[in-house]
Amino acid sequence: MIKKKILKNVWLFVIMGLVYFVLEGIFRVISGESARQFNLEYITLQGHSSLWMMLVGGISGWLIGYINELRCLKNLKMIFITLIGCFIISSLELVSGAILNILLNFNLWDYSKYPINLLGQIELFHSIGWLFITPLTVCLDDALRAWIFDEGKAYSPLIPYKKLFTLK
Repeated sequence: MIKKKILKNVWLFVIMGLVYFVLEGIFRVISGESARQFNLEYITLQGHSSLWMMLVGGISGWLIGYINELRCLKNLKMIFITLIGCFIISSLELVSGAILNILLNFNLWDYSKYPINLLGQIELFHSIGWLFITPLTVCLDDALRAWIFDEGKAYSPLIPYKKLFTLK
């Protein structure tokens, strides 16, 4: 029983990490961050991320899913889950940035040119973006639990956003 639970959590962590990794690469293409980082004069269709971000994304996604599954928080409104998720992701990015970028000099990202940043590791614009990603993370967690582990049911990705904007 315990081995099965550990295996389930490892799978959720890995899948959430992979999704985060891919989405970051796509976002960097769409936003032009790849072109700016490599001083290119044109937009490139080449996005990039780091395997370290897969670790950060896996932890973030697993924690948000775990919070969503806690019995004591089952009746928590989506707005609060979203705010907690935003805080989790931003905190993990700050801590991982302090370790990977500042302490170890990996230079994976630098937000110091953005207004309202903290140590150049997190900044307001991206943190606000997590408000829109968190409900999707909740939906993905529920879908993975339904499809892979036969727990609960999967539902439309629009449901968490409907709950968020109607404050349910």
